Amino acid sequence: MAALDGGDDGLTAYREIARETQRLLSPDGAAFWELGIGQAGDVSRLAQAVGLRVVGVAEDLAGIARVLKIKREI
Repeated sequence: MAALDGGDDGLTAYREIARETQRLLSPDGAAFWELGIGQAGDVSRLAQAVGLRVVGVAEDLAGIARVLKIKREI
């Protein structure tokens, strides 16, 4: 097993995940993306840039955003 390489800004994998989520997600479906510390804002903007929207955020016990719930824009 290998970890995803995030590239220089740590977001390379999320760019591909965003494009594929937009392409594959059914209109009524939802995707859940796990986040690293401090990535919620940048990853949310990537999602919005491809026509997705963040409809929920789950935080860990320390209050750090760890999961985004993503849906397609209608």
